[in-house]
Amino acid sequence: MRRVRLLVIGVLGAGLLAGCGTPAAAPAALGPAPAVHPDLWVSGDFEVTGAPVLPEDSPPDGWLCYWGISCRPGVLAAAGLGDDDPAPVAQTRVAAPVEVECRLGEWLKVHVSGRGSAVGWVAADAVDVPVAVRDISDCRPFVDW
Repeated sequence: MRRVRLLVIGVLGAGLLAGCGTPAAAPAALGPAPAVHPDLWVSGDFEVTGAPVLPEDSPPDGWLCYWGISCRPGVLAAAGLGDDDPAPVAQTRVAAPVEVECRLGEWLKVHVSGRGSAVGWVAADAVDVPVAVRDISDCRPFVDW
């Protein structure tokens, strides 16, 4: 009798596991969610042309800036990048719309829309936003960079 119960439990368990498989047409992965909810992003426009937008995974400042010890100035031209800076993923264009996610020192994490859309870091001086800088969310370590 015990063997019959174990057999029934095993068959039912296998049926449940088979039903939990991945569907044939699973939706594609959407990528990581932004750290700051899009409802809190600030819309703005670029004020300059040619400011580099550095890759999202390579913030120009790190822990020293986060702790308020040392933040390097934003760079308004690719010529101002250092040898150890990554290549820009985009460059700004005057009056092009941009969404600002958060701020780290003199840099903003932005979402550039349109052709060649990108997410990355740009000098705060390159963006015109209609709100006070204090209204832009602060970037958080391990989340935004």
